[in-house]
Amino acid sequence: MNRLVLGLAAVFVAANVGVVNAAIGFGDTSKYWAGWNNGSGDDARDVIGTPDFLNDAAGGVDLGANGLLQKITFSYNSAAACSPELLYGDLFLGVDGDSQWDYVVRTHVFGGGDQRAAMAQTNIALCIYDYSAAPIALGSPTAYQYSSQARRRAGGSWTGYNIRDWHPWALAAPDADKLMAGNVVFSGWQDYANPGVSFFDFTSLPGGGLDLSGASTLTIGFAMQCGNDVIHETVDLPKGNVPEPASLIVWSLLAVVGLLVVRHRRRGAA
Repeated sequence: MNRLVLGLAAVFVAANVGVVNAAIGFGDTSKYWAGWNNGSGDDARDVIGTPDFLNDAAGGVDLGANGLLQKITFSYNSAAACSPELLYGDLFLGVDGDSQWDYVVRTHVFGGGDQRAAMAQTNIALCIYDYSAAPIALGSPTAYQYSSQARRRAGGSWTGYNIRDWHPWALAAPDADKLMAGNVVFSGWQDYANPGVSFFDFTSLPGGGLDLSGASTLTIGFAMQCGNDVIHETVDLPKGNVPEPASLIVWSLLAVVGLLVVRHRRRGAA
């Protein structure tokens, strides 16, 4: 009987590994991050050049067991190669819709010159920083690097070169004491792809994902170095930590076994 209980417990643990409880899609409904309009003609344009995040299916969020964030995916059209000076930006995450960033995945780890080699990399292990104890205000004037500060190979700024001017795309500098254990893996960027698909995989973090079990919403901020098209979307997360069907079945079996054990002991005592 004890062996049976242990066996079912092992099945329960296995059933929870890598299980996706919810897959939540999002679109591209924002022309710029809230409050980051620049007062120019950029404000009326969703896309300036390339890439173009797909309006109705820009990406998705995969949640695993017990509210663990496992993956964030982005879908886009990239009809041409991005400029050699471009990089994809940091990934900003905020919980509970309070206009603050609680976590940042640092992608801006390359610098200077032609960025094609960096952009061609795949399965890149990135650092993630936890700001949940002291979140970064969405409207902070000092927290970010801006699209107009990006340097062209010929020198000078990008202002006026058909980009979205003065839009955040990366942290100004991460705080070393906010560094979390583990890594987030970025699949890489796809040029000449219609659509292209890129994703951030959180399953290498301790516990198998980023714990969002207490959150009701997740806000995602993402942009290229030029800010040509940006993501600023909020998705509703499932309420409560409802176990997936496999877990419910195993728990039910364990309950039945428990009752049988109690019944067996009572008979032995009699």
